[in-house]
Amino acid sequence: MKLNNKDITRLTEIRIYFREPPYSFKLSGYARLQVEESIGILRKYPNIPATLIERMEAFMPLLIESENNIPETMELMKRFAVLLNEINR
Repeated sequence: MKLNNKDITRLTEIRIYFREPPYSFKLSGYARLQVEESIGILRKYPNIPATLIERMEAFMPLLIESENNIPETMELMKRFAVLLNEINR
């Protein structure tokens, strides 16, 4: 999957942040924005498998549900980082 350097850099930043998210009371809202940004970036590329994007979109309702549960949000972020790793394969 050939992505431009700017998009690769941004997705990498999100992936690194999501791998070890900080404990924060505003984490859920921030995580949702980053997931939306990641999906938006990947939708620009027709060669990205639709199944990958669908799996990423499935995180949105989970993040909304875990809004007041910081440990659960952190776990969801780590799982999302795993999906971002699939882009490089």
